[in-house]
Amino acid sequence: MLTAPKMISALLFGLLGFYASQLIIPHFQERFEGRDVGMLAEYNMFFCAIIGWNVAGPRAGEGWNASISYGLTTAVAMTIVSLFFQSFGEMIRKALDRDYGDSPLDAIVDVFQLMIKFGEVIAKPDVLATLFGGGIVLGLVIEWCGRRWR
Repeated sequence: MLTAPKMISALLFGLLGFYASQLIIPHFQERFEGRDVGMLAEYNMFFCAIIGWNVAGPRAGEGWNASISYGLTTAVAMTIVSLFFQSFGEMIRKALDRDYGDSPLDAIVDVFQLMIKFGEVIAKPDVLATLFGGGIVLGLVIEWCGRRWR
């Protein structure tokens, strides 16, 4: 069901994902020798908006303490989902280049290895502070919206 807190949480967490992706791109290019990131920020914005809609939006109105909790939960969920989909996309690219040989199991295992490798890239203070600080602030904003537009 369409509610104002769900719409606002999708919009705000999508924007948070886009901004965090913009912070990640220089770290990514530094680690992987200037490799093109393509539409990383746009895809992450889409995934983060869906996570914001499904995780934070329905929980609006549970209280101010709970808002910090679901803001952080949404930030962690959007980080994990974005890492998974970016790693899956990289695995598909490598599979099309025939980097895995004959075993499809190697490709499946590589998704999780890529998640760890990409996770090391985003484990920088500026990115983590943006994600978790933004998650807390957005949780409070969504709680306010949930109380305002019931």
